[in-house]
Amino acid sequence: MLGVALVAPAAWAQLELVPVGAHVRVTVATDLPRVEGTLLANGRDSVAVATSPGVVRRLATISITRFEVREKSRLAGAWRGALIGAPVGCLVVCGQGNELGGSAEVAGAVAAWSALGAGIGALVRANAWRTVRLAPRAVIVAESPTAARLPSVPFDTSAIGPPRGTRVRLRLDPPAAAITGFVVNETTDSLFVATTRMEQLRLSRQTLRSIEISGGVDRGQGALRGALGTIGVAAAVGGILCAAQPRCGTEWGGQPGPGPRLIWGSLLGGAAGVVLSPVGGVIGWNIGVERWIPWWR
Repeated sequence: MLGVALVAPAAWAQLELVPVGAHVRVTVATDLPRVEGTLLANGRDSVAVATSPGVVRRLATISITRFEVREKSRLAGAWRGALIGAPVGCLVVCGQGNELGGSAEVAGAVAAWSALGAGIGALVRANAWRTVRLAPRAVIVAESPTAARLPSVPFDTSAIGPPRGTRVRLRLDPPAAAITGFVVNETTDSLFVATTRMEQLRLSRQTLRSIEISGGVDRGQGALRGALGTIGVAAAVGGILCAAQPRCGTEWGGQPGPGPRLIWGSLLGGAAGVVLSPVGGVIGWNIGVERWIPWWR
């Protein structure tokens, strides 16, 4: 017979505040490896985490020593953007000390690029881990470490929809805004989804027009979008600024009208955007673009 002992590992009340559908990372006080995935259920005795589509791990609450939630952070985004902007700025201006006036000017230019990257990163934000504070609570546990190990939730092979823990994008009939979230449960006539707004919805299968599952992040497509977006924004800003300035475009003589100034400014802005495109490309690569694949049973 297993003995019992009073310990103070973690308070389930704090874990219940973490919404279903959040991306979590859980460390337990046994020989089990750290578990990372989508939170499907959190209760008094255990939490369920989908580590991959169709694979759900249940962990005893009393065994949890560290619980982290992934969130978007402006500080993390600014830090990452600064680290990206500094080397990119050095690639552009380093070696041009004579043209810029000296090493101090080069350092200033690199700092400006770093600040630009930090600003963009703070605007876009980046993923960061927030630790959920676990207040002590006296509980009775078995002395054997296997007591903290609960069986994994079996995968229902009779299910006709995407497996639990799958990230999906759903389109409804009649047409409405697409719903994005994670499958937390399903029945023969309904699909239960935790949305990105941390809402739990029950959707009738008869109203689903299409189901798409996430195929991961395409970083190459993200880099391309970031680079092209940077060029496009720079061209638009240059065109607007030049069109608003009567003296813009007079370097070659004459007095061009607003239309020619708009074109000339767009060309100048586009050229500047090409120079800045590595920054946008790196940021786009870091963010990526999610691929969506139609679900077929």
